[in-house]
Amino acid sequence: MPKGYTDVLVQCPFYKWDDGHKSIKCEGIAPRSSTIVRFRAHRDYRVQMDTFCCNRYGNCEMYHAAMEKYDS
Repeated sequence: MPKGYTDVLVQCPFYKWDDGHKSIKCEGIAPRSSTIVRFRAHRDYRVQMDTFCCNRYGNCEMYHAAMEKYDS
């Protein structure tokens, strides 16, 4: 699996991997699924990783979508 960010920096429990450029793979909203988010710009990818995956994941839209399956 490709890895961009060092695993020790990521705090989100739904993070699976990133490619280091524009894609982040998270646990999906359905059982046994994954979601890949692809950004148009590397800068947007970095903001997502730095802001949500590595810090305030509780504010991330992908986190809330995946969490829905556990809250019901």
